[in-house]
Amino acid sequence: MPHPADGANTRTTTGDSRTMANYPASFMDALPNSGPVDLLGTLSIAPAAQSAARTNLLLVTAPADTAQTASVEVSSVFYNLAATRTYATGALTTQREYRIAAPTYAFVGASTIATAVTFDISGAPIAGTNATITAGYALRVASGASLFVGSVGVGGAPAASAALTVTSTTQGLLFPRMTEVQRDAIAAPAAGLVIYNTTTNKLNLRVAAAWEVITSV
Repeated sequence: MPHPADGANTRTTTGDSRTMANYPASFMDALPNSGPVDLLGTLSIAPAAQSAARTNLLLVTAPADTAQTASVEVSSVFYNLAATRTYATGALTTQREYRIAAPTYAFVGASTIATAVTFDISGAPIAGTNATITAGYALRVASGASLFVGSVGVGGAPAASAALTVTSTTQGLLFPRMTEVQRDAIAAPAAGLVIYNTTTNKLNLRVAAAWEVITSV
């Protein structure tokens, strides 16, 4: 039901779907206890600043569903951004579809945060009862290039002078493995590119316009 102080509110029900054409100030009053909700228009969440302890601004708790249909994927959160957006003619310097701005943490007096993270994933999916996960990933980019502007650390913090730092006492760094034919099919190989040649079982380094074998001294 609309909150008395919210003014007019439109809610229509079609099957098990509910549509709200405008949102009341008390947003929770407009949400049903069950069933999907269609929100028409933009949604902005901007709570007032508090001087007391604050809990999560947004908390989504997944239910422990049972009797799910076999062989059908169920995504707890799905952002469908597949629509086509058409612009007037002109150039765009940068277009970002999903953005997270870094927070600023401050204290009244000198204090330390040992590790501060803007985006954190606890780990890969966990196999429960009777489940086998063949390949589990905490993060996967299915296609397209990925850009990391800052330093990257794998297994530990990145060194200040390194673009990529790999830290491990049990694992090594594995270069791409390919045949010599596959190596020669690489389009416009960059100088400094390194691959492992499975035809000769040697590391190869791209120097100028040719491949050279990396040999031990």
